[in-house]
Amino acid sequence: MQKIRLLCLLIITNMAFADGGYYVGIGAGYSDITANAVSPLEFTNPTTNAQDAQSLTSQLYFGYDIYKWLGLQLDYNVSWLGQYNNAYSVTQQIIGPSVLFHLPFSLFSDSLSGASVYTKLGYDYNAVNFGNVGSCGACANLNSSATGFSPLFGLGAELGFKNVGYRLEWDYSGGIMAQNNTGNNAINTSANSYLVSIMYHF
Repeated sequence: MQKIRLLCLLIITNMAFADGGYYVGIGAGYSDITANAVSPLEFTNPTTNAQDAQSLTSQLYFGYDIYKWLGLQLDYNVSWLGQYNNAYSVTQQIIGPSVLFHLPFSLFSDSLSGASVYTKLGYDYNAVNFGNVGSCGACANLNSSATGFSPLFGLGAELGFKNVGYRLEWDYSGGIMAQNNTGNNAINTSANSYLVSIMYHF
């Protein structure tokens, strides 16, 4: 009976701590950065309340797996070369901590012990910069930058081989309000990012 208890304890411990430890990752992808004009403002050319800019995005992250199903992570994402319809541009930098909740496939199949899906929750510092704002019909006297804190939500899949892992991830970063030079709200931005990355466990 004591041997059975010891075996169960070893199995539970292995499930909890097998993927524990520090890791670092680097990735790339693209982002849809949505700009919503604050009523009664509208974009022109064409006339609309919202515009999307597709932007290249790079990603750097550093994390620690506390358990096989729980981790902490610090992300730094940069999106650049985003261009809206009426020629003004956008870049974005996001940095902040997040918590990852993994569902390891090894709970169901030993043959997939290196794979998991996860949910990511965070709160980030968000900096947005606009270029050529004079061409934006809804952006009269728009400030060239906006900063603030925004919530982050993500979903992803991870596949690991010993110390090396690969991720496919979608992140949503909540809105940042950009004001004009009179202090009135003009544009609210949010971003959907689609990323592929490679990571290394120490």
